[in-house]
Amino acid sequence: MVKFAQYPNDIIIFLFLIKISFNCLKKVINYCLSIINSYIRFINKFIMKKLNILKTIVDLSWIFLTPFILITLIAIPYILFVDNSNYLDIHISGFRIKTIDFPTKMLIVTKMVSYLILIYCVYIFGKILEYFQLHKIFDEFVLKNFNKMGVLLVVCSFIMGIPSILYEVFYAENVTITFGFTPFLLCMGMFFMVLSEIFKISRNMKEENELTI
Repeated sequence: MVKFAQYPNDIIIFLFLIKISFNCLKKVINYCLSIINSYIRFINKFIMKKLNILKTIVDLSWIFLTPFILITLIAIPYILFVDNSNYLDIHISGFRIKTIDFPTKMLIVTKMVSYLILIYCVYIFGKILEYFQLHKIFDEFVLKNFNKMGVLLVVCSFIMGIPSILYEVFYAENVTITFGFTPFLLCMGMFFMVLSEIFKISRNMKEENELTI
């Protein structure tokens, strides 16, 4: 059996090749890691850019909806307590309201309250995006407000749907089944409630991993 001790030059060359291979492998690994880090930075920058655009859109929506809040808050007591409001051109479910009595006023006010709830959901969503910009994705504020948004949207879907059905039954005498904005709100509400639970599970898993490490 041939021993390397008999060939010291070969051993030196062999060790030298190992060292070169190790250095090359190290450079390749560092290069790959640098590419991965660059890609991660690009993704983070891309996500933050999209997040900033979304936050801007939500903020602008909130600014444009603020006058509607004031108008609605003024209109609700006016509709409830002013008797000469029959000249108002108001439609529910595509039907023009001809006589505005107290039940009809309650239906109109309920509709307006549902719109205020939707605007409040826009406000909550904007606050959640602020936490995302601060990289506080699993903060308790985010989890609670995702669930709050879901509950409010589900409630809003019923508040918007029930007055329309009641008006069609008792006033229009014509019931139609339509798949419009109300089912969409119901689905969005359930989505945010499920999303809140997913974030909560992810946070718990993250905390368990940190404790394990």
